[in-house]
Amino acid sequence: MDLSFLDTRAAAETGITVELVHPVTGDPILDTEGQPQWIRAYGADSQQYQKARYAVIDRATERRGRGGVQAPKAAEIEGKAREILARAVSDWQIELEGECPECNLLNVRSLFDRFPWIYEQVDAAINDRGALLGNLPKS
Repeated sequence: MDLSFLDTRAAAETGITVELVHPVTGDPILDTEGQPQWIRAYGADSQQYQKARYAVIDRATERRGRGGVQAPKAAEIEGKAREILARAVSDWQIELEGECPECNLLNVRSLFDRFPWIYEQVDAAINDRGALLGNLPKS
């Protein structure tokens, strides 16, 4: 098999669209027009995701290097993970309080903080190399 068919970096750069499902029933979540609600994000092997990851790690290690800084707490570490994933989100079609909010870093972070199950669904999808590879053209 030609390894180019397993280019997870290219697949991650293409990204994946995550159709949101109800956290209990697994049913698709539809907007008021009956359309699926979705979030599009770059995969974990993408440059966008890696840049976000490195920036967060650099800030944390820079802060630690100043001396006297305590080790980060679990909530801080989890918050940093949400920030990394939020920076990998490129677009969305969601309905929140009757509107589709602008897809920007602040709104994505807010969505992930408010709805941890959405964070979990997107996180699982961007780390699913099989699903990402399925988005590449078959040649």
